Amino acid sequence: MANYLKEKIDGFAEEANVAHLVKRSNMQVWADSFRLLFEVDEQEDERLVFDVMEWLPSHSFWRINVLSGSTFREQFLKLVLVMHEDKAKRRKGSGGGGGKSGKTPIPIVQQSSNPEDGPSEEEFAELMRQAQASQAAKTGERP
Repeated sequence: MANYLKEKIDGFAEEANVAHLVKRSNMQVWADSFRLLFEVDEQEDERLVFDVMEWLPSHSFWRINVLSGSTFREQFLKLVLVMHEDKAKRRKGSGGGGGKSGKTPIPIVQQSSNPEDGPSEEEFAELMRQAQASQAAKTGERP
């Protein structure tokens, strides 16, 4: 596990072109941190530990703040909580969460070769009002 975390850290340091700044590490100390995570902290789920290590490079804050085995152990609970929150946000944001997004649905107008089949003037005006309100909300203006 210590070697795996070190590979992850070295990987994102290399991507950021700062690999030369990553210190040589005493992997025995890192391994001891993982031993303590399981024996003293009573972490039982090895898969969860690996999942956190996989997720770590994707989080802009934690990947620069967890650069050793001891820090990984110290912050493990926070890392797990943030990882779960991050994954829940991604599921919700992808549209697969099934929850309400709070956005006003815009009805889809069926395509037709007949121009008379488009939205009526009232429907078009309502769609334009919704678009203007949405744009105003994004910029903080009043519609």
